[in-house]
Amino acid sequence: MKNIKLIQKILGEKNKKKLIKKANLEEFVWDSMAMISLITLFKEKYKKNINVNKLRSLKTLEDLDNYLKSYLK
Repeated sequence: MKNIKLIQKILGEKNKKKLIKKANLEEFVWDSMAMISLITLFKEKYKKNINVNKLRSLKTLEDLDNYLKSYLK
């Protein structure tokens, strides 16, 4: 995954070995606070707005990684 460090930060996961592409986001702390942290990070650091509806539809870490890639082009 290209954005593993960012995903680690968003999910608060210290063990990179747990972050495999097919893992469900529900296995981690993927809640409204994590989503707000991601939205805030993108607004402040990258000056980009996040599509919240798409964000809510993500299911796996691979989905999240692909989503982040699309915003970080």
